[in-house]
Amino acid sequence: MDIFTSPKEVDEAVIGLKDCHRSKDDESTEPVWKPTTHELLIMISLAIISVMISLDATIIVTSLSVSLIGQ
Repeated sequence: MDIFTSPKEVDEAVIGLKDCHRSKDDESTEPVWKPTTHELLIMISLAIISVMISLDATIIVTSLSVSLIGQ
């Protein structure tokens, strides 16, 4: 049975990821994704809409419970 000395060796032996471990000196790195202004506005709009919906649901649940208790 082999004894591995580092987690990297375990990854290479068990999972077979020799090609996936890239060094910092590797020239073939993939470009980092940056959202365009349009994509950023869409994501911000969706986040604001999600907050508005959760606040609306909170207000509705609170008003229903108050109206049922008040009867």
